[in-house]
Amino acid sequence: LQIDKKDKNVEGQAAKFNKQISKVNEDLKKSTIQNKKLEKRIKTLESQLQQEETKNNRFERDHKKVNQDAGVKDVKFNRAVEELERQKLLLKETKEKEAGKSQEIREELDRVLGDNKKLERERNELLQAFKKQMKLIDILKKQK
Repeated sequence: LQIDKKDKNVEGQAAKFNKQISKVNEDLKKSTIQNKKLEKRIKTLESQLQQEETKNNRFERDHKKVNQDAGVKDVKFNRAVEELERQKLLLKETKEKEAGKSQEIREELDRVLGDNKKLERERNELLQAFKKQMKLIDILKKQK
């Protein structure tokens, strides 16, 4: 009788643990999928960043005087590059830890998404600054 009780208790605990394992595995799968999406998003941002770097360099060669005002833009750009590097490092660390730490991964992904939104806002600010510089260049050309 006592063995039957213990046996039922053990079976109940085993079922409970199996459910927990299934949930953790599902969470891990979701985290892995989200990581892949973030990697794709980072690659897209890197490509966009590279395009912006190319435009910026070409612009600097052609318009030195206008670019004296670009100091603020360059600071933001460098911060964006540094932030992107930090995000890449965090993503790599997240991948290494995802096997046993699905909860920590979920929390890190939330933070990474917030940082990506920040980078997107900064990128948009850079694009606006670039457009304003182009307008200023056009005005200066017209004045010549």
